[in-house]
Amino acid sequence: MKKVSLFLAVCFAAAPLFAGTAETKAPQLPPIDAGTILNQIENSQNHFPQPHPVTMDMCVFTKLIGNECLFKCESGVSISEPARQPGGVCATHILRPMPAWLPPSREVSRADQDWKHARIYAADGTVIAVDYSIMGLGGSITAAPVWFNVTNKAFGSRNKIRVVLMNYYDNQGMPSGQIQETQQIDLTYTGGTRYTGQAQKVVLSESHIGYGYNFRQEISVVVDGQWLSTTQGNSHNFPLKMTWY
Repeated sequence: MKKVSLFLAVCFAAAPLFAGTAETKAPQLPPIDAGTILNQIENSQNHFPQPHPVTMDMCVFTKLIGNECLFKCESGVSISEPARQPGGVCATHILRPMPAWLPPSREVSRADQDWKHARIYAADGTVIAVDYSIMGLGGSITAAPVWFNVTNKAFGSRNKIRVVLMNYYDNQGMPSGQIQETQQIDLTYTGGTRYTGQAQKVVLSESHIGYGYNFRQEISVVVDGQWLSTTQGNSHNFPLKMTWY
């Protein structure tokens, strides 16, 4: 009996020794370095395919034709989506993904969108071309973008040309001639006898619960310090009604 007890005591005493020896001989793994992992991902040192970067293109509703909702996008393209039934309901705006590496093109935008045009003629033969696209969002209808092209056979590359755009309330409920906004656009020489400039968006109509406003426009053009005049009446303000329908 004493021999068995002695044997058990030796075993219990040896167990911690063996356990400690096993712990010291176990291989030690290096600590996880989050920075190293991040560098491997950023430097593409992995075998997983990386997604292409994308950006979101906002498209706003313009009009409903038949059962198709038409939208115009910030990138310059026009798209259509089927109207939701019943009632032919269209969203006010939608977001669509597009590759981030494709820059918007002004020329593509102007070719693809449905543009409206106005031509104004000054007494000295200058032609003022106004090109704009209609965008509707919520209760507002705006013209955006708005381009001015001013040409005259006497123009060269060193003229100083500015367009002044005035937006007036055009409703009986507002005082006659009350101005809503004024913009001044300095034009840039674009070759030949043409100068070009872009205005900010112009509000054409606002509709809210209980009231609504329409607007009319006038423009004035100054060339090298001299205001252009209309062909009739010798006025410096050219009437311009930017329609959206």
